[in-house]
Amino acid sequence: MFEYRRNLRGDAAVPVKDFLLDETYAASAKVQDVVKLDSGKVVAAVEGDTDVLGVFVGPCIKKEKVDDTYGKVQSAEGLVFEASVSGSGTPTVGGTYGITVDSDGNYAVNLDDTTNAAVEVVAVNENRGPDGDETTVDVKFVSLQLG
Repeated sequence: MFEYRRNLRGDAAVPVKDFLLDETYAASAKVQDVVKLDSGKVVAAVEGDTDVLGVFVGPCIKKEKVDDTYGKVQSAEGLVFEASVSGSGTPTVGGTYGITVDSDGNYAVNLDDTTNAAVEVVAVNENRGPDGDETTVDVKFVSLQLG
């Protein structure tokens, strides 16, 4: 899960931009995917990626050519997203970590990966989830493509 929470700049508006989706990614794109640009088109980020574009928020109805598919991406410096965590590490504010994708295609902050830093933790959220036993983190992206 990567869900928008706030903007560190204090802006009330949430920047969302339209980007051309890669044909293969367009068929499987889902809300809350962490995405990147590859050859000018949006694709899903993978474990180990450090430069990302932002978070996919949905398709858009915009066609410049018959086969083109566009999607909306939250992409700007200072955006904070609440994210699930994976791994055995303990999240720390100011710590930088990589991202991971599980077998269902869900993104999380990988607390065991401090080498491929994609995000920086700005807050640790205890007692989340339906049973109050989950920890999530609020993060900002370390290196944004087009940022």
